[in-house]
Amino acid sequence: MNNQNEIRDFYSLHTFILPFVWKHEKSTLSFEKLCECFKVEKGWHLNTPLEDFENRGKSFSEQDRLFYNEYCYFYPQVQKAIYDNSEDIVRTFSYKPEKMGLPAAKYIIRKGDKTYELQLNGVELKLYSTGIGLFVLKCENRKYSSVTEVKNINEYGRRVILPAILDGDGNLIADSLSLVIGEKEQYESNFSDVITNREIHLDALCKFMEDLLTDSTGLVFTSDKNCDKSDVLLMRALDDRMFVYTYLKDKAFIDEFCRKTEVNGEDVKYEYQEMDKMKYLYGLMFVDPAGDCSCQDEQMCRELVENHLYKRWIDYGSIYSIVPQAAIMMTTGEAAYLVDHFNTIYYQLSCFVLAQRVSLITFQRELTEISRVTKDYKRTKMLLDLRERFSVFEASMYYEEITAQEQGIELYKMFRECLSLEAEMENVKSQINGLSESADIYLDLNFNKIGSVLAIIAAVYSCMEILSGVFQGEDPYSVSARIWFTVGCAAPFVIVPVLFWLCRNRRVLRLVNWIKNGTKKIIANKFKKRS
Repeated sequence: MNNQNEIRDFYSLHTFILPFVWKHEKSTLSFEKLCECFKVEKGWHLNTPLEDFENRGKSFSEQDRLFYNEYCYFYPQVQKAIYDNSEDIVRTFSYKPEKMGLPAAKYIIRKGDKTYELQLNGVELKLYSTGIGLFVLKCENRKYSSVTEVKNINEYGRRVILPAILDGDGNLIADSLSLVIGEKEQYESNFSDVITNREIHLDALCKFMEDLLTDSTGLVFTSDKNCDKSDVLLMRALDDRMFVYTYLKDKAFIDEFCRKTEVNGEDVKYEYQEMDKMKYLYGLMFVDPAGDCSCQDEQMCRELVENHLYKRWIDYGSIYSIVPQAAIMMTTGEAAYLVDHFNTIYYQLSCFVLAQRVSLITFQRELTEISRVTKDYKRTKMLLDLRERFSVFEASMYYEEITAQEQGIELYKMFRECLSLEAEMENVKSQINGLSESADIYLDLNFNKIGSVLAIIAAVYSCMEILSGVFQGEDPYSVSARIWFTVGCAAPFVIVPVLFWLCRNRRVLRLVNWIKNGTKKIIANKFKKRS
C-alpha cells in the first residue's frame, strides 16, 4: 500500500474515452448476443469485481481494497448500473489485461516530427443495452514532463475523425495513432491516408478500434454506412473527439497557479486569476493546442474558467476542471491516494455521466427517424418500442444523485450541468410526448374501428340466428341452429380478411402475375399454331 508521501514515477495519466453507437441492420443481434461475442479465448475478460470480491473469503488484496472503496462510494441502485453484469444494463470487458502495463503495450501519437509514446495500462469496453458503448484507452506518461506536452498529448491523442481538411500543415489531427498490444498485435489509424486516398470514407469512426474489435470477436465492426447487413455498424455518438480524462502531477505548476495573492476578509484571490495565467489554464482545461487559448474575450474567459473549475481542495494543492470534452485533476502529487481515486471512483463517475449523455443523444436521433416515418402503423410500433426502452433507461441509469459523499454530489452536479443532461432529458421527454399524441390518436381510431366492426358482427349474428330459427321452424336457440349459423356468419369475416391480405401480399401478387402472364403466353402460342 502506498503512503501519502510517496511520489509515483509518472508525470500524467491520460484516459481516452470514445463514445459510440452500435447498430445491427438485421436486428437479430441483441445486446445479450453481442456481449456473448467477447470471449475469454479471444482476449476479452468480463469484469466481475463484485463476484470476485464476494467470493474472496477472508483475504483482502490491494485490488479488493480499491474496489471496496469504489463500490461503497455509490448508492446501491447506482452500483447495479455500473458493476452488476447480471443486470441487462451494462457489460464491461477488458482486453488482454495480462499484457497491459508492459513495455510492449503502447499508445503512439505521431504529429509532424514529434512522436509521443504512452504506456498502455488498459483497453476497456463498456457496452450498454441502450445501444451505445464506451471504448477506453488507459495510458500513462513517463517521458514528457511539461504541461505543454500534456496539452499536445490530449489534443492530438483524442482526435479520431478528421474534423476538417485545411491547407498545408494546418490540420488539427495527428498524422497517425497506433495501438500496440504486443510485437505481433498492432492497429493504426493513418490520417495522412484518409486525406490522400479518396477510397477511404472520411467519417470513419476509429480504424484501430474497428480493427481490434473485428479481429477479436469474429464479427465485422465498421463505420462504413454501405456495409453488409450482417456487419455491426458503429456510428459517432457526439463529435470527432474522444473524451479526455487526465491526471496531471506537477508541484511547480500547482504552487505557481494556486498560490494565494491577496486575502481581504472573505475575498481570497489566487495566482491563476491573473489574466495571462487564466488564459493558460483555459487552454489546458479546454484542450487547446499548446500555446493557444481559443477564448480571447477576457471577461468570457474568466467566467468559463471559474464556472468549470472545482476548488474544494485548492489549498491542499488539488484542483479539478470539468468541461464538455475533458475532465482534468491537477495536483502536486504529494497525496498519492488521489491517483487511486482518479483511477476508480472518479473514472466510474465520468463514464456513467457520459453514458447518460450519449444515451439521451441516441434517443433523440431515433425520435427524429421515427418522425420521418410516413406509415402510421410502423411509426407507432417504433415509438412504443422506444418508449419502453426509454422507461428502462430512466429507471436504471438516470439519477439526480449517485452518492452521499459531498464532493461526489458536487462533481456529479458539475458534470450534469456541463453536459446539459437535464435539458437533454426534458427535450427527449417533450419529443416522446409529441409523437405519442399522434400515436394515441391513431390507436384510438383503430380501436374505434375494431369496436364498430365487432358491434356490427354481433348485431348481424344475433339477427340471423333468430331468423334462422323462424324460417326453419326450429327453436332459434337450439344447439344445431346456433352451430350452423355461427359458422355461416363467421365464414365471411374470416374469408374476406384472408383475401384482402392475399391481395396486399407482394409475393402472392407476383405469383398471380406470373400465372397470368404464363397463361397469356400459352393461349398466344395456341393461336399461333392454329394460324
